[in-house]
Formats: sequence, structure tokens, C-alpha cells
Amino acid sequence: MNPNLAGLFTNVIRKGSRMVDGTLEFVQNKLDYDKSDVDNKVKAIMNLVDSEGNKMYPNADKDLLSHYFATQNLKDNVGGPLALAVGVGKEIGDSQRVPYFNPEEGYFKGSTGFSVDDLGANVAGGTGMSFDEAYQRGLFTHTETVPQNQDWSKSSQYGYGQGKLGEVINKFSD
Repeated sequence: MNPNLAGLFTNVIRKGSRMVDGTLEFVQNKLDYDKSDVDNKVKAIMNLVDSEGNKMYPNADKDLLSHYFATQNLKDNVGGPLALAVGVGKEIGDSQRVPYFNPEEGYFKGSTGFSVDDLGANVAGGTGMSFDEAYQRGLFTHTETVPQNQDWSKSSQYGYGQGKLGEVINKFSD
């Protein structure tokens, strides 16, 4: 390789790395800021009951609600494309057990792998889909059949993660 070309390539990589670091820091600050708001919204939805004491959203999963509200909040702060990209990046990190995010354990804490169900909730939140529409479309329920050893903290498809891509896509096509 030409030495000048190698130097140019190295500089581009360094600049890209600094840009990624800066973006990660910016997004992390936004996520830290919004986390309590997201937690409060999830708790409110999970505790919401009608006049007869029945849960209003009985099929909603806490994790998927968190993805929806976190992406929605992030969209409001950094825009939809970056909010959705962060969600995809997080799922890639979950699938690869990226040490950068949790060096003590070598992967995202509590990670169950790449989840298309999580991405479905992210897309709903990041594109401005209303909560009720997302709930009606089933975006707050998982598409897995049975988890490994009946343990919902583990993925149902070992090595892949959670969810069935076709079923999640169909939730958007109605």
C-alpha cells in the first residue's frame, strides 16, 4: 500500500473513531437523562387499570415498553435516524457480547442476544407511532414461542436472540 494512502486511511479511521466516541458519549448522556422518565412511563402503563380494576394493557412487556419509550425520548432529543441507529447498535452489541459496554462481564448486562422484538418496539417509538397503535399491533408482546429451559431471561433461539423477524414485520404491515 502506498505510504501516503496508508496515512490517509489511518487518519480517516482516527477521525471516524473520535466521531463515534463523541456520538456514543452524546447519546449516553441523553439516555442517562431520560432513563428515569422512561422507567416512570413503563411503570405507569404497567399499573394502569380500568374502573373495574382490570389492567388496561395486560399483554404489554416491560422490556418492550422500555425500548419504545427510550427510542421515543431519544428521537425527541437527537432525531429519529440516530435514535433508530442507536437501537440497532444496542442489539448488535447484545448479540456480540460487546465488552465496551460492560467490561466487567464482557456483554450488555442482562443481554439475551439480538432481539427483533426490541427493534420492533424501537421502530414504533422512533417513527412516532402512537402508543395505542403500537399496542394494538402487538409491538409490546414477544414473538418467541418458548424460551430456553423456560427461563425468559434467555433467548428462545440460542445464538440469535429473541423474536421472529417475519412476525415482527407483519405487525407493521396491517
